[in-house]
Amino acid sequence: MFTCAICDDDTVQTQLLMHVFQECTNNEGWKIEVFNSPEPLVSYVRAEKPELLLMDIDLGKTNGIELVKQLHMIVPHSQVIFVSGHLEYCTSVYEVDHISFIKKPLEKPHFKRAIDKAIKKLTDAREKSILVRNRDSITHVLYDEVLYVENKGRKVRIQAIDRSLETYMAIEELFTTLDNRFVHCHKSYIVNMDYIKTLNKNRLQLRNGEVVFISQTRMASTKEAYLTYINQTLDFGQEIRTTSKRSRRTRKDSASKADGSFDDGEKTDSPRRAKIKPSRE
Repeated sequence: MFTCAICDDDTVQTQLLMHVFQECTNNEGWKIEVFNSPEPLVSYVRAEKPELLLMDIDLGKTNGIELVKQLHMIVPHSQVIFVSGHLEYCTSVYEVDHISFIKKPLEKPHFKRAIDKAIKKLTDAREKSILVRNRDSITHVLYDEVLYVENKGRKVRIQAIDRSLETYMAIEELFTTLDNRFVHCHKSYIVNMDYIKTLNKNRLQLRNGEVVFISQTRMASTKEAYLTYINQTLDFGQEIRTTSKRSRRTRKDSASKADGSFDDGEKTDSPRRAKIKPSRE
């Protein structure tokens, strides 16, 4: 079950979006909530952390793009689809990570294509997770949510964005199951490079300001892994900027395009919350 929040200051539009969304998903596997103003939406996002946001941009005194920036501080990995009749926003949406920009009036085939893309991303993300087994429960922690992993003797502590879990497993064994966004920078720490702000000498500073030390024996491999990560990010960012410039040059023509969608934006940094006691061992 996924959760979707729809926000548009026009009540007719929110009901239309909900109706078309239900048709596109066969009204299965989704919990849907609708909002006509930002304040209740923010409260809902804090409480329920929806996986998908369907957002109008012109929300009266509030700009939907700026609102999504705030919401991504709460739910940094939620998928976003912008729906607006104002084509002048078609490049501004690249300020945040989003699936698609859909123009009004809504056309179901284009809207469904964006929904299908969001579902695929959400499904793929769920498949990439750490399985935490305890005596009374089994919990999936998405890779996207993991800040770092800390060795605790016979256990590991998995620090996620909004929770901390422990399970019996060797940290080396866990590392072999992770993808290349993770770096084993210290015998006691694995760090998600999505959350690294800087690499400075023998330490990694996370985006929340906390520090994890790099052991001397892992210095070279950690720097190499992080530089590779940075290069991949810069390459992707260049693709996004090129796409954005192309969209800007052809904005006058976009109104006549059939699909009215502009996909794959790049988001700004989101704050992360973690409490780490760095070790020099």
